[in-house]
Amino acid sequence: MTQMMADTADMTEIGRDEWKRMVNGEVYEDTNPEIERKRAQAKRLFTEYNRTDYEEVQHRRELMERLFASVGEDVFIEPNFRCEVGRNITIGSHAYINFDCVMLDNGPITIGDYVWIAPMVGLFG
Repeated sequence: MTQMMADTADMTEIGRDEWKRMVNGEVYEDTNPEIERKRAQAKRLFTEYNRTDYEEVQHRRELMERLFASVGEDVFIEPNFRCEVGRNITIGSHAYINFDCVMLDNGPITIGDYVWIAPMVGLFG
């Protein structure tokens, strides 16, 4: 099953079509209730992540795995992190994302291995 199919399995056909348009950079209905639901899910996850303690390594890892399309080994994200839907973000291994990063992942965002991102960076997919 492809990533997009997995991410939209709980959506109606209309929701899946809007999601596909969004990810492909086409005109889509930004206020589609199913896309809004995915945004709310992401907000709950990144808010929980931002409230974790530095030493809660395993819990942080679990939240990243639920939020992102994929995440490599030894990834560290400083709070406050925010994203749009999360499922369009892929992070390689040994990445470090510094404080106050915002990723608006309506389209795909890919971060490779051994990438370090400075504080207050915005990435827009």
